[in-house]
Amino acid sequence: MNPSSRASAMLTASLLSAGLLPASAGAGGRDWSREPARSVPAWARDAVVYEVFPRDFSPEGNLAGVTARLDHVRDLGATVVWLMPIHPIGLDKRKGTLGSPYSIRDFHAVNPTTARRPTSRPSCARRTPAACA
Repeated sequence: MNPSSRASAMLTASLLSAGLLPASAGAGGRDWSREPARSVPAWARDAVVYEVFPRDFSPEGNLAGVTARLDHVRDLGATVVWLMPIHPIGLDKRKGTLGSPYSIRDFHAVNPTTARRPTSRPSCARRTPAACA
């Protein structure tokens, strides 16, 4: 699938899931509105989502800065951390020196400035042993 077709398919899927396109616009004209809804996992019913943009979330501006503050996020009551796009940012028609995180150049890669390895492990205090393994 060429990049243009892939982008079109992703846009259609996003608009369908957001309810901004009629269900008949999906693959094969199938009326998805008549399909039963999928069950929701128990953890998702009570989830509190905290969205993080690594570049602005911490002075480090990377995933190491995010992991260093996970205890703070948990103390706010969050049970799920949602990362804003962490992919390499496009270069064409870039606004400013950093560009928009939604102008993704490669959906299969992680922006090297975002993925710098932490110099130390975050505190495992009050976390389950499995989370710190």
